[in-house]
Amino acid sequence: MTAPGSHVIVIFGAAGDLAKKKLLPAFHRLWTDGLMPERWSMIGTGRTKRSDEDFREIARQAVRESVGDEGDWDRFAERLSYTGADYGPGRTETLTAAVADARRSVGDDAETLVYLSTPPSTYHDISAGLVESGMVARGRVVFEKPFGRDRADAAALAACLRQGLADDQVFLIDHFLGKEAVHDLLSVRFANGLFEPVWNRHHVDHVQIDVLESGDVGSRGDFFEETGTLRDMLTTHLLHVLSFAAMDPPPNLSADAIATEVEKVFTSIIPLEPESVVRGQYTGYRDTEGVAPDSDVETFVAARLEIRNHRWDGVPFVLRTGKALATKRSGVTVVFKSPPREMFAGGVADRGLDPNRLMIDLDR
Repeated sequence: MTAPGSHVIVIFGAAGDLAKKKLLPAFHRLWTDGLMPERWSMIGTGRTKRSDEDFREIARQAVRESVGDEGDWDRFAERLSYTGADYGPGRTETLTAAVADARRSVGDDAETLVYLSTPPSTYHDISAGLVESGMVARGRVVFEKPFGRDRADAAALAACLRQGLADDQVFLIDHFLGKEAVHDLLSVRFANGLFEPVWNRHHVDHVQIDVLESGDVGSRGDFFEETGTLRDMLTTHLLHVLSFAAMDPPPNLSADAIATEVEKVFTSIIPLEPESVVRGQYTGYRDTEGVAPDSDVETFVAARLEIRNHRWDGVPFVLRTGKALATKRSGVTVVFKSPPREMFAGGVADRGLDPNRLMIDLDR
């Protein structure tokens, strides 16, 4: 890989959970690996006022907790700054000025990369402000999932962005798909002569996909009240993993070829009925700051769905995810059918033994 050209990087929600756990450590790793531009500047922003030094300390703690090795921290940190700013049309002057100053310091040819690490309810205001200001006329904007509350909301958000941005300037990100283990699902399937021939309804009894977390929602009560586990996890992380586990072989590994097969899977999923979904909430969730005392937002969800196509017709896919559970695990479990007749005394039928399972760990 070669380093990109000069960039001004803007992170909305720069002191939030996602930024601290994922984004700031990732940018630092790119820096230590020599994959950041030669000239770049990062602006953290949010509605809370902070100094540059406050933001640098937040970033330092995030890197320390994630990777431990801070590397040449001072040279990294000197490129970080913070601008407290409001969102929306007519309210972007402070941030626009900060971006202009940063561009002058790294070069007038610099592109702008904007990452929205904020609750989805802010996306419309931020998008309208970005379009009005022209801040990313030469650059890209990245939206963390979920993109919109429902189909109509997503369409309205896309229409807003198209007023000032081309489609290839807008990226919709599900960070779970960046895990190497998720990518390995494709190689386990399509590069393996043992599994691919039996990866279908004739040999598979059911498939289970789990993203189980032992931690609670922590300080993200406001975010969770808005999204809940179903939107935050099931309709994003888990369904995308399902698509990799269920898709037919693409003609090649290009993004377009994979996207085509993924779309076929989603088109073939039988719409969920309420009786196929279980929602739950852990004890103590309502005591979390930002959570309504009578909240019925789910912190656990399980769903049973089926894919109506030739490969999977009649095979249940069970998806489970939640917070504050007894164990932490992310994985795909493919449960194979038992032999049609048990030939050995004391076998599966007599002793209640589990059938063969292929368990793929996604925590790596």
